[in-house]
Amino acid sequence: MRGRTAMDVRMVHKAMFLIREVHASRQDAVHALLEYFPGTAFEDRLRCVHEAWDMLSRTAHRV
Repeated sequence: MRGRTAMDVRMVHKAMFLIREVHASRQDAVHALLEYFPGTAFEDRLRCVHEAWDMLSRTAHRV
């Protein structure tokens, strides 16, 4: 597993915001990240959205 970069952390946080606050679907969040982080690879954006989704799901189960 590769280490997370500062960009990865920012993309995960932005994805969490898009999913939780904007109520974006995972697919919409992947596409929206391109506007915030131009030039990022689709695979990187997809990975960050999946990570954000997992983090939000774990948080929701604790409540």
